[in-house]
Amino acid sequence: MSYLVLGAGLMGRALVHDLLVNSEVDDVTVADRDQVKLNALMKRYGKEGLKAVKLNAKDKDATSKLIKDRSVLINATSYTLNAGLTDLAIKNRCHMCDLGGNMDVVMAQIKKTKAAEKAGVTILPNCGLAPGMANVLAVWLMKHLDKPRSLKIFVGGLPVCPKPPLNYMQLFSIQGLINEYVEPCDAIVKGRRVKLQPLKDHEWVDFPVPFGRLEAFNTSGGISMMAKQFTGKLEEMYYKTLRYPGHCEIFRTFLELGLMDRKPIKVGERTVSPRALLEDALEKHLPKTGVDATLMRIEVGGLKDGQPTKLSMQVIDRADSATGMSSMMRTTAFPTSIIAQMLVKGEIMQRGVFTPENVVDGAELIKRMRKRKALSVQI
Repeated sequence: MSYLVLGAGLMGRALVHDLLVNSEVDDVTVADRDQVKLNALMKRYGKEGLKAVKLNAKDKDATSKLIKDRSVLINATSYTLNAGLTDLAIKNRCHMCDLGGNMDVVMAQIKKTKAAEKAGVTILPNCGLAPGMANVLAVWLMKHLDKPRSLKIFVGGLPVCPKPPLNYMQLFSIQGLINEYVEPCDAIVKGRRVKLQPLKDHEWVDFPVPFGRLEAFNTSGGISMMAKQFTGKLEEMYYKTLRYPGHCEIFRTFLELGLMDRKPIKVGERTVSPRALLEDALEKHLPKTGVDATLMRIEVGGLKDGQPTKLSMQVIDRADSATGMSSMMRTTAFPTSIIAQMLVKGEIMQRGVFTPENVVDGAELIKRMRKRKALSVQI
């Protein structure tokens, strides 16, 4: 079983770690255009079975040669490459998983399902945290009801010791964060699929100390394809991000002031993109270090044995000091690694392009995440 990981950043490192500790993995190749990152990764994990290759994943010919004869490709680089990598994976008859990040890209990948099926491979976009594991667990929880009618998903990555005024830290790309705050949010309201405004519909969700009362608000992407899939089946479905109180109001102010607009504007003698300026400021000033935690709450309602029933599950995961991995690394990369291994082992037999909630066994994912001590689930 041969694995190819594109990207030697934080998520790539966590993927390599999880693959190497699995005794059934024969060899892992990690590729990145940054030799410094490759050297650091090899210094940390270098052993028999791990190879490092300098590669610019935008180079289609070189990437295609590297994909050839691999069992599975895992993309931990920019989501902008996912559609092109899907074509290369299909061409080389190689399974593929990615971390998602953009609904338009996922839709483009899904359109390639017939080609993937014909090639005998499976392409799974959105295998990370949310979308990804959260969606798999949501579908698993709904299966405990005879007739589910509502689904609410709350997910947040937070610093354990927040620093004002934003009470946040850099847990993944700033570009991806802003995407979640500006793009329309899929939901189901009164049985109809709708688009909700981001940074709206504020509500409170309580967690144990030290987190306490958190705010939840609309953000895009977390529902993935589920709104389309469950339209006409559920009366209500939505996804909201969890943050410490006050965060939403600050970012909604940025949005309303136009600071998240991509279109360049003239300021004095210069032309600048407000969003690029905001992203640069956040990149410079948001803390990059510190202990983080991942929080998740999934609530479903419907009928069980003819009676109205509500079920919920809660996840709290913290950074692991022993491995030096943040919780966001663990809860994003480990599910992706598990799903890739399930593909290679033949535990996922459907061929084509699917989001993981349609083909991944939620109970098995919980079992394997618990084995990694990365999923403390309360139901």
